[in-house]
Amino acid sequence: MDIAKVAENKYRIKVKRGSVVVKVGETVELQGSTSKSPFVITQPGEYEVEGISVFVYQTGDMLASVIHVEDLKVLATSGILSDALIEDQGTIDAVIVNTDSTQSKENVAMIGKIEPSIVLPSGDATNVSTFIKDFEHTAREANKLSISRATLNSDITDVVVLTD
Repeated sequence: MDIAKVAENKYRIKVKRGSVVVKVGETVELQGSTSKSPFVITQPGEYEVEGISVFVYQTGDMLASVIHVEDLKVLATSGILSDALIEDQGTIDAVIVNTDSTQSKENVAMIGKIEPSIVLPSGDATNVSTFIKDFEHTAREANKLSISRATLNSDITDVVVLTD
């Protein structure tokens, strides 16, 4: 699975079966490898295209999306998830979190409950820096992030700031 930043708060997740473009908190575009046009998701629900599953939840006035493909789960959110919703998800491997929409310390507390292997903070550079400082982890920059079940380290959380 490859994750790349397309624009501010917009990410492309590329897998063998197709791709998912997430505008964090707003929309999800699902496109299978044989699809001619993307399936656009703007409402909560469960969706699947060619083996790429997306579960979309309402969090306040924003959407939280869990993309499940290739034995990996990626959460993209602009809001704070309830404890019950976090528990229902099981293991989340990577979290794309919009740092513009909520207080940094609330995001840090939510990430601490989720315990992902990878955190991808998004949003305004000042808010991303504040989140990294509050999260008390070092971060690295990358143009693209490639992950698989074999490359994940469940013992630590890696913070990666994707650049476009």
